Amino acid sequence: MKKILPIFLLLIYGFIYAEEDSYSMNVKTWSHTLRLTNPSLDVTTTTSNSPIIGFSVRKGDYFASASFLLDSSYRYESSWLNRRDNDFSLGYRLTENISVVGGYRVASMSYSTQSSADKTTAYYVGISGFKPISDKYFLYGNFQNLLNANISNDIDTFKDVRLNSYEAGAGYVLNRTAQLVLGYRQQNMSLYSNAYSRQEYNYMGGLIGGFNINF
Repeated sequence: MKKILPIFLLLIYGFIYAEEDSYSMNVKTWSHTLRLTNPSLDVTTTTSNSPIIGFSVRKGDYFASASFLLDSSYRYESSWLNRRDNDFSLGYRLTENISVVGGYRVASMSYSTQSSADKTTAYYVGISGFKPISDKYFLYGNFQNLLNANISNDIDTFKDVRLNSYEAGAGYVLNRTAQLVLGYRQQNMSLYSNAYSRQEYNYMGGLIGGFNINF
């Protein structure tokens, strides 16, 4: 936290005093499954079509973003779990096509088999970029690595939490203000359960598509 705070303060300072405001919004659907594994379990849930809404504002080379993965449900036989994410970030454009970001994520996951919900809080750093391949088509990608992640519930606490995610795909320019995108998103998590003394892994992956609008 002590190492991350000065970076956030610098990004906030640059964002406030930069010029050239611009705004954008994106709406996507992530069609993916969730795989849960540990020494006594290895299951893959049914597919969830999770809606994601994002907003961003850019001032010069600085930008701020908020992204929300809305209520998503995953089922395996008679069991189910629900998930919801809130994501806030600040970034800086290094070049015309490459940016670095730092952010904060809050996620909750509730299970039909237990009364309490997992709550995840974490800071993260990442990089994003895009490359035009013609007047109408472009490639894009981003990678995030979570730092100082904390996960807990009323039953268990976890340590050695590691989580990273990436998204890569292609886009089509409809006009000066709108683009369609289609890609693949993957999230990988490993953690150690103190209550059960075991290593656990979660994998979420699948196709993602939607559109961006610039104002």
